[in-house]
Amino acid sequence: MRLVNKAVLRLVAPRALEILQPHQVAVSVRDAGAILVSTAKAMFNHGRMDDAEATDLLLLDLSNFFNSVRRAKMLAAVREFMPELLRWTIISYGAASPLVHTKFGHVGMCESGVRQGDPMAMLLASLVLLKPLRAIEEELKRAHDEKLKK
Repeated sequence: MRLVNKAVLRLVAPRALEILQPHQVAVSVRDAGAILVSTAKAMFNHGRMDDAEATDLLLLDLSNFFNSVRRAKMLAAVREFMPELLRWTIISYGAASPLVHTKFGHVGMCESGVRQGDPMAMLLASLVLLKPLRAIEEELKRAHDEKLKK
């Protein structure tokens, strides 16, 4: 399944990039870490030197997000933003996955999160975060607009 997911990701990467930017740089972006550092420095310098009040940068470090993202939310995000991936996502994550221990055998079922090592994991997680990030962006724009009107 990993190989298939890698091929699927390669096919949908250009569209994913279209949908996700400018809200994230984790999917299909080379040197994303360097881009983040440069962007943060530029925004900081712009805000400091130009006394800009409309410069915001939100960095998220979500503890255990990949393991805890609700699959129903993931499927809803795929349905909304990349419906062409919905069938494959349902095949991959539509049902609970068995948890197997090498010594004790079947130990339970996994009903949340993405699989470790899944090439699609970052895309699926980013799609889940897209709507909240867009809402935060709109709220910041509204707050800055109100501040400029005063």
